[in-house]
Amino acid sequence: MYLTFVFIAALVLPVPIMIQAMGKRLSPYRVVLEGIFAGVIGSILIMIIASATGNGILDTLQESVRYMAQTLAKDPMFGDLLGKETTETERVQFFTQVYGQAADLVPSTICIFTAIAAYIEYTILSRIVKPGGALALKMPRFREFDLPRNVIIGWVIIFLLSWVLAKTGIKIGDLLYANINALFNFVFCLQGMSVIFMFCHKKGAPKAIAVIIILFFLFTGLGKIALLLLGFADVMFRLKEKLS
Repeated sequence: MYLTFVFIAALVLPVPIMIQAMGKRLSPYRVVLEGIFAGVIGSILIMIIASATGNGILDTLQESVRYMAQTLAKDPMFGDLLGKETTETERVQFFTQVYGQAADLVPSTICIFTAIAAYIEYTILSRIVKPGGALALKMPRFREFDLPRNVIIGWVIIFLLSWVLAKTGIKIGDLLYANINALFNFVFCLQGMSVIFMFCHKKGAPKAIAVIIILFFLFTGLGKIALLLLGFADVMFRLKEKLS
């Protein structure tokens, strides 16, 4: 129940904050960032309340993971899939690890969900909200999406700190490392996607071609790495500027 409230907060709270910020004629990215902060902070507060009432979301998810792992391990179909020589205990451990890793990424998943929701909401609001009688500033085209170069420094520092903490063997260290890694992978992949859109734009190719290329990359292991590296390279060397 609380997890549902978390995602509702992530979806709803950015809207009033962004409407208020639009009246200040701030940069669209700044407005969206304020909306993301509102959604994430609201989600965190709900998670704190859930924990205080003895219904910690992460603990509840881990219990669900253990139950699902035990249920799936008894299913003959999964027994055949993983090999008849595997014991039920081994299958439980396998499913616990797989679903446990997914449950550990709930914090970063909430942040990513909030970011996507806020971006879409701003795009819609900018067409209908008129602060001071004029339409709000429109969101720049996605092909113009650019992370600042200093994000690399921040990424290296945060990544190293979370990695060191993870190596101490503390559970929260592993959790922090996994979520920080997921968040930065997400933003660098977005940067890589923007390069593909810019390239297709400069070549006169329809947007559908860029979407197909990106979907192909997202659904292949090497493709995801390629998007990540492309985004990283664009931040470092400003590939889109050279395309322009």
